Amino acid sequence: LIRYATTEDYAILGLEIALLLLISFDIIEKILFYRNFESRLRDTPWDMYDLLFHAFFFILIILRVVALTKFGGMNYDPTLRMYYNFADTIYWHDVAEGMAAWCAWLVWFRTFKFLNELSWARLILQTLVKAAAPLIGLVLSGFVMLLAFAHVGLVAFGTQIYDLRTFGVAVSSCFRYIFSGMRYDEFQLAGSFLGPLYYIAFKVWMVLIMVRFFVAVILDAYRDVMEDQRNRWNLSFPPLQALSEDISNWWEDRKGRRRRKPPQRAFGGIVDSSGKPQTLSGETLDQAASKAKKR
Repeated sequence: LIRYATTEDYAILGLEIALLLLISFDIIEKILFYRNFESRLRDTPWDMYDLLFHAFFFILIILRVVALTKFGGMNYDPTLRMYYNFADTIYWHDVAEGMAAWCAWLVWFRTFKFLNELSWARLILQTLVKAAAPLIGLVLSGFVMLLAFAHVGLVAFGTQIYDLRTFGVAVSSCFRYIFSGMRYDEFQLAGSFLGPLYYIAFKVWMVLIMVRFFVAVILDAYRDVMEDQRNRWNLSFPPLQALSEDISNWWEDRKGRRRRKPPQRAFGGIVDSSGKPQTLSGETLDQAASKAKKR
């Protein structure tokens, strides 16, 4: 709970202050932009996402202040041997840490706003947008079936299987069963007939059907996006593409300069545009010979 005690902690405090200033400047910049250009916020989804992130961040600041206020009101002194009730302070601290975790996820996902210029990142975002509507319906139907299996597991095996002891634990356990698997022996011992039946029904409906529907929806959206965008933009990486264009332009300029340069003779001098050899001073061989005779 003592957040700033060492030098590293104060370095983190400086980074937190810098982040607060950056977000404040970002908010001011967006306010001025929408006021000067009379734009609407709902026309730009990423700005709406930034608004959500800013709201979460300021909620995090409020929760941190509340936790620090609760801790400061206790007048904690580590040199005194006395009882301190940390329950309220730890509660607000845990809530603030949970909000900090959400903000961390939002910050990392926000990088897609700047990666949108990359074709592969734009492909991922457009696939998710196209698959959003069917995925929402699929997730809702899957959640209803998850609640059904959790309820059945609680009623049938709640007193025998520890992972199904309460409804909330049963819901989380059923969600975990989708990815980590179920122990068949445990269900068989809990019920010789109903246990294997529950195991098979859960595997068939939640794993073989729902999960594969989820993957199929994303793959179908990905195929549609690839077909729509095949002739619009190619998969590329802008920095590498810009570097290749610079190298190509440099090579073309170099070849152009070499073509414009007069060819050199083997023993000095050059050849003019008419094909007559010249000396290094720019005279033709006839002019040099007549000059030598005069001498």
